[in-house]
Amino acid sequence: RNPPEGFTVPGAVAATVASGPSYAPSQMLGMPQFYGLWILLFLNVTAGILIISNAVPIYSDLTGATAAAAGAIYGYVAVCNGLGRFFWGSVSDRLGRNMTYTVMYLIQAVVFFLLARTHSFAAVALEFAIVLLCYGGGFGVMPSFNADYFGTRYLGQNYGMILTAWGVAGIVGPLIAATVKDRTGSFEGALIPVAIMLIIAAVIPFFIKKPAPKVTVATT
Repeated sequence: RNPPEGFTVPGAVAATVASGPSYAPSQMLGMPQFYGLWILLFLNVTAGILIISNAVPIYSDLTGATAAAAGAIYGYVAVCNGLGRFFWGSVSDRLGRNMTYTVMYLIQAVVFFLLARTHSFAAVALEFAIVLLCYGGGFGVMPSFNADYFGTRYLGQNYGMILTAWGVAGIVGPLIAATVKDRTGSFEGALIPVAIMLIIAAVIPFFIKKPAPKVTVATT
């Protein structure tokens, strides 16, 4: 439930409430912005979960490390998934939601290109950490993105609908990796296509604009 009217926490600084109207889920589903945000989250998760779902075998493929060694280092690297939610959420408050997604896509594109050519145990760990930082960042930015565009009154329901992109990407990302592995015997072949996908995805945020509030004109 909401706190009492006028409730404040001593020493706390209140965040700015998203301005503009709040749209109900039925209204949001009729707006192109909903599908734009859905695609943004879908593409970011597809890239990240491709690594997450096959982290140990990909690590072993690239470096020749044993599954035990790869699993041990990945356990530490996985912390970046959580850290990315705080880091990129904070960045988006300053840089803007759209530009933050573009930056995350471009960073990951570079990393995926490098991963295909990296065989150092330490370097692969660093590149995995960056991908996970951006993967977590997608979830750290999207709730605020949702509130900025569709208001806060129905935030839980609206974000729940956008979050279905996570479920779909959770199938697509691992399926891409598994298909490439089955056909080539290695995961490396999936890295360059994902990098290209991320470069293309980086331009999408420029075409997604906040819904313009309807202006009611009084008639006499």
